[in-house]
Amino acid sequence: MTKMIDLLEEYMWHRKHKYMRLDGSSKISARRDMVADFQARTDIFVFLLSTRAGGLGINLTAADTVIFY
Repeated sequence: MTKMIDLLEEYMWHRKHKYMRLDGSSKISARRDMVADFQARTDIFVFLLSTRAGGLGINLTAADTVIFY
């Protein structure tokens, strides 16, 4: 079964946008670093984030738009 996050990732790859993905397959030890990288880097167009994997306690002040799906 294809998930929405998979479709979005495929679209980002196809459009050659720089993106990051944090979901249940992401190592717990790497999640904090991914959030910090997104906050610091201006070249990342999209941060694909599963609320089940990241949800609680994540602060994305660098994002100008957030879409929950």
